[in-house]
Amino acid sequence: MARLQSLLYDQGKTYLIQDGHYDSDTERAVHEYQQENGITGDPAGAYGPATQAALDPTS
Repeated sequence: MARLQSLLYDQGKTYLIQDGHYDSDTERAVHEYQQENGITGDPAGAYGPATQAALDPTS
């Protein structure tokens, strides 16, 4: 989770606390990222394969 939060922070989600927990702020940031990037392959706010491939293609 810490890597996810770091990646989202780098995308401008600076309200995130990078603590390694998937909390409501992390879910909100994932959902915003999905909306901003047209990701529809995962449920809203869920860090699934489609979101991961877009946000962290090296993983």
